[in-house]
Amino acid sequence: MTDAKPRGRPPEGAKRKTASLNLKASDELRALIQAAALEGGRSLTQEIERRLASTFAVSASAMTAGVGPLLRRMATVVDLTEQRTGKAWDADPETFWAVRAGFNDLVDRIMPQEPDWAASVAAGGDGSYADKIEDWKTLGREIARAVQPLPTRHPGHVNPDGTVTPVASLAR
Repeated sequence: MTDAKPRGRPPEGAKRKTASLNLKASDELRALIQAAALEGGRSLTQEIERRLASTFAVSASAMTAGVGPLLRRMATVVDLTEQRTGKAWDADPETFWAVRAGFNDLVDRIMPQEPDWAASVAAGGDGSYADKIEDWKTLGREIARAVQPLPTRHPGHVNPDGTVTPVASLAR
């Protein structure tokens, strides 16, 4: 006698590895998911589960700090800008600059109130407030450069005039 797997539904109260989830999607969305699944060597179900799980992967501390809502708004800026221009933000210089302006506006609108000491520094305390802001910008740039860059469709940085500065030139 062999040890065959039991057939049918598990007994009530038994722990399941997965649960069924019915989903209706457009043919276009199904084709996109299917292509991603094939590219990643996953089944359609595995691809859908992976993508859904990733939407919940933002850390609790990031969500508490307001990063999650900001990232969702930034994604909306990208989506709406690309819809308006009909071009990808990372392939078209004009769309890139529109997205960047949208990001700047989002961040500027959530800037916290100036600290109490800012007025005293601005009045000639231990350095100008502008110097302090430049120090913080330098810190932010250092951190940003330490972060893994996004893959791009071009070999460098897109300048305001639409020209591209090669990546090798940016490292200097």
